[in-house]
Amino acid sequence: MKRLPIGRSDYQILREENEYYIDKTKNIIEFLDISGSVVLMPRPRRFGKTLFQSTLYYFFSNQEQDEEIFKDTYIYNTPFFKEHFGKYPVIFLTFKDARENSFELMIDNIKRTIQEEFEKHKNLDISKIEGLSAEKKIFENILNDKNSIVDLENSIKALSAILKAHYKKRVIILIDEYDTPILTGWMEGFYEKIIKYFRNFFGAGLKDNDK
Repeated sequence: MKRLPIGRSDYQILREENEYYIDKTKNIIEFLDISGSVVLMPRPRRFGKTLFQSTLYYFFSNQEQDEEIFKDTYIYNTPFFKEHFGKYPVIFLTFKDARENSFELMIDNIKRTIQEEFEKHKNLDISKIEGLSAEKKIFENILNDKNSIVDLENSIKALSAILKAHYKKRVIILIDEYDTPILTGWMEGFYEKIIKYFRNFFGAGLKDNDK
């Protein structure tokens, strides 16, 4: 008997546990057909934003490639599935737990989130990638916990450049709860510092990032 996925936001676990799922995989096709390179998905709370981003991650990521969790969904028997499933490097960050009461603690929290994502790609042999010396330095600094705040601001730009150079494919970047640390900064009195940080972080990682 299927169970209701109360509080569940990880697509893979939901499917493996055989819980009820409203099939939104058709939206994956619509997502990739959007002409803009940056897509903002504003929806009310509990509207499935995190679950959908999780679905995108498991569908596109070349580090996952578990076809079983997409069987019996709309997208499984489409030409789109064969063309795009498991074919892309994906960066997936969530800032849902970034709720610290000072700027310094918030940056530590953000750093851990970024480090966890870099750890997924730590086995890349970046020595074989031509050029990108600055990006490689940031990559090593973050993995070795020797990064500066400027390294963190440029982390997504650096990682996306390295992944594109390694896999020869454009990178999909997913960012969930992007506004949580900003709203927390407003409530805790360090809004100006955190908005400056994210202006640089999003500017470097998303604006004019052709990777």
